[in-house]
Amino acid sequence: MTVLKFTRYERARIIGARALQISMGAP
Repeated sequence: MTVLKFTRYERARIIGARALQISMGAP
């Protein structure tokens, strides 16, 4: 269960980072 929670947190972080890159105009 801990791994699943960690994965969910990591996924949200990755999505946020990707959204930031897209906002900056990165491919």
